[in-house]
Amino acid sequence: MHRQHGLTENRGINEAAMTNAGPVRSHRFGNRFAELDVYDRSPAFLRRLGSAGGPLFGGSDPDDDAELPAGIAFFGQFVDHDVTFDPTSAIDRRNDPAALRNFRTPALDLDSVYGTGPEVSPELYDGRDPDGAKLLTGTDGDPVPGDEDAPRVARYGATDLQRNEQGVAILPDPRNDENVVISQLQLAFVKFHNRVVDYVRSGPGHGLVRAGEDYFDAAERLTRWHYQWLVTELFLPAICDGSVLDDIEATGRQYFLLGDRIAIPVEFAGAAYRYGHSQIRDTYTVNSETTDVEFFPGPSVETLVDLFADADPDNPPDVSAMADAESGAEMGGQSLAGGGPVPNELLVDWGHFFDCGDGTTPQPARKIDPQLPPALFLLPFVPEGEEQSLAARNLLRGVALGLPGGQAVAEAMDITPLSNAELPLTDDRSFQSYLRSQCRGADEDAPLWLYVLAEAEAQQDGHSLGAVGSRIVAEVLLGMIDADPDAYRNVDPGWRPALPRPVSSPELDDPHTSTAPYGFGDFLQFATGPVPDGLEIAAVDADGSGGAPAPDTVDEATGGEAVVLEHTGAGPLSLAHHAIDFEDDQTNEFGDITLSPGESLVVYTGSDDLESEDYRVLTLGYSQPVIDNTGESVTVTTPTNEVSAFARFEP
Repeated sequence: MHRQHGLTENRGINEAAMTNAGPVRSHRFGNRFAELDVYDRSPAFLRRLGSAGGPLFGGSDPDDDAELPAGIAFFGQFVDHDVTFDPTSAIDRRNDPAALRNFRTPALDLDSVYGTGPEVSPELYDGRDPDGAKLLTGTDGDPVPGDEDAPRVARYGATDLQRNEQGVAILPDPRNDENVVISQLQLAFVKFHNRVVDYVRSGPGHGLVRAGEDYFDAAERLTRWHYQWLVTELFLPAICDGSVLDDIEATGRQYFLLGDRIAIPVEFAGAAYRYGHSQIRDTYTVNSETTDVEFFPGPSVETLVDLFADADPDNPPDVSAMADAESGAEMGGQSLAGGGPVPNELLVDWGHFFDCGDGTTPQPARKIDPQLPPALFLLPFVPEGEEQSLAARNLLRGVALGLPGGQAVAEAMDITPLSNAELPLTDDRSFQSYLRSQCRGADEDAPLWLYVLAEAEAQQDGHSLGAVGSRIVAEVLLGMIDADPDAYRNVDPGWRPALPRPVSSPELDDPHTSTAPYGFGDFLQFATGPVPDGLEIAAVDADGSGGAPAPDTVDEATGGEAVVLEHTGAGPLSLAHHAIDFEDDQTNEFGDITLSPGESLVVYTGSDDLESEDYRVLTLGYSQPVIDNTGESVTVTTPTNEVSAFARFEP
């Protein structure tokens, strides 16, 4: 049974919006601890605390690296965008959080990917798909499956989201294009869904379609369930205190109990879940060729540190003058800023962000602590005259949302609070010592957001959240899943990831027999790999003697050159608008051909006079050999230019 501590009437979480037709689901934010006093300090003090050059201004010390891979921070950002979207909130508006509209459904249901479905959001879906089951991606990619040095996303298909003629991404949540890494992660989810469509429609996973489902329904369910699995089994254990998760598993959620009308607690959205800001690095390695890329455009990290190291928060440096003095290379250099087409040199190779089993060591995330990277103190997208420090914005937003202090929230959750003297800001400075320097030594409270960051450092050395932060984040995210009747934990509690495991168990045909945990690498390698529709190139025969069945007549021009395709999947495979390409820049479509499971197709490059009584045959009509040299490649692509099969001629 769940213990319910201090539950009070909560207008924000339980209030329904009213219309002439009656109550509707509100999807609003709300204060879980509305009865507690607001941590309300002067804007001048909060701006000083969160200013560039203030006590939260961090550097790039390797000792600040966490044991977590860098991709965890971006996955956390993706989850945030999936459950929260408040375009109407203003940082300087003090109001009841119940009035803030959450435009994301408060569930881990990937509405940030699917929108409101094919009927209401048709711009997200591929109208060319015969079953209307696939999502749209950009189609400008020129796959290079044979180039093992290229980022995996470039080897097998689309490299960017679909965009309009002005380069704006067409997606349900524009925040998922605000930086290149989150944009490429959004693309990975879109491609994952499409890969699942192929896997269940004609590939080995044909039997995963449940009664009453069409191919879209099955792919959407499997994509959502694998995503929820990653959140519950990998993400939360990575960022939360294990003892807190064990207690929630044993006794249930105790404080963030969501009713029928689910809303996002502001203690989560406005404080605890903003821990991820401290995990961001100033620079990233994006792929093997592109390193030290700035997270935000602007001055170099070294310049920012020098600029703000000894700055007076009440008289900040003239950033515009500094910018004018900077060299064009430093100010206009490469960055991960989003909002436009992703250039080839910035295509993300996920092995640098997660363990993808490719021999690449992922770069680490920064620790969860009160030290934010310099880049976040000079936000490039904030209009001139507004607060440019993300730290200061978070602190000011906490007051606007009516958040209580961290110690008060800890006590309300039956957790022994840390005193301000126990909250580290830096290695040699506590929050209390900072307060004393500001003539506020008698203040016994800390902002909830700052408390969560400092608690993580004090209790977990920054490698995960502490007691308060873990409890808030875990209970809210698990609560959303538990409240979703379509979540795997409610529909099929014994379910385990059912898709291929190219990283954790690549040798197994049946994922359910694996004892290794399904991981981020499995998800990303499947999403960015070749189309799993069951089509394989069984033989590349350059002269009629290398494995292809001999035709009744041999074309003298090409000498019986042929490619044998085999359908190894479990469902019928339509090759309509698929194409087979050689290294001659010529595209050869298959036409209206559908292969049954186990069926093969022999593609002769010669004239259309070639026939066979024993095999299905397609002739291309080349007048000269096209695969006569060792190492020449053969690629089969889908209508959206994704790689379905690839092989080289090796005699």
